[in-house]
Amino acid sequence: MTVAGVPVMLVVPNSVERSGIREIIESCPRYEVAAEAILAETALGMAAETKPDIVVVEYGLVDATGIGLAHRLVHYHPNIEILLYAHVVSEEWIADALREGARGFVLKSGVDRHLIPALDALSDHRPYWNEAVDEKLFERLIGGPPRAPDAMTERERQVVDLVAQGLSNKEIAHRLNLSHKSIETFRTALRRKFRLRNTADIVRYAVKHEIIQG
Repeated sequence: MTVAGVPVMLVVPNSVERSGIREIIESCPRYEVAAEAILAETALGMAAETKPDIVVVEYGLVDATGIGLAHRLVHYHPNIEILLYAHVVSEEWIADALREGARGFVLKSGVDRHLIPALDALSDHRPYWNEAVDEKLFERLIGGPPRAPDAMTERERQVVDLVAQGLSNKEIAHRLNLSHKSIETFRTALRRKFRLRNTADIVRYAVKHEIIQG
């Protein structure tokens, strides 16, 4: 399948809900539904085949929990962004979801208003939780400010340095003799490991901790 916009996969068991979500997504030319699944096991195979950038995951699946599927998707595909879709969320559930790699939350009651803004945020590797999660609670659960660079490897420092200098992934890959995909993976891992939401956060972090070599 040729996907014109950002590829999104839906893992939503209810056909009516899934159809409604697909309709919202297809109303925006920036996104296109690349695959649809009902079961977690099917979703894993489809993710490997269609390589979606974002996966919308229902909280409760027949053969797994949405959080369990999020864990497996992020493990096998580190660059995938997970948007969890649920009736309600609790503090414990949010904490579990964040630990497993999810950073977007949309309530079923607000999907018509929040789905596209959530996809926009996740496309830019920013979290989204408007109306689903209290902002102070989210910041507390996500762990507060960025971590100190003590645990940063030499390769991670090199990538942060080059990102902060404004190099593209392709340019960084060439400079470090790595693949473009490897650099994307490094950047995703860095954001998660050090709580950096986007490129601007990486730049500020590099300046603050004097990682930029000049």
